[in-house]
Amino acid sequence: MLFVLYWLNRFIFPNRSSAVLLEYRHLAEALDNHTDVGLGPTVLAHLYKNLHTATLENPLDYPPLAHFG
Repeated sequence: MLFVLYWLNRFIFPNRSSAVLLEYRHLAEALDNHTDVGLGPTVLAHLYKNLHTATLENPLDYPPLAHFG
């Protein structure tokens, strides 16, 4: 189960810290036990979390232009 959790964190739901997050543990356990699991809520949560992070960082925040004159 730990390898599946690592694989999910590394390749499917990567994060900036490259740490293994336990928030995907329930998904790793389900995949390890070969049980059916809906991926929709997990994928949407990951997308919303990344969109939230992207809006907080404001990548288009340029320094103010110098005034000429």
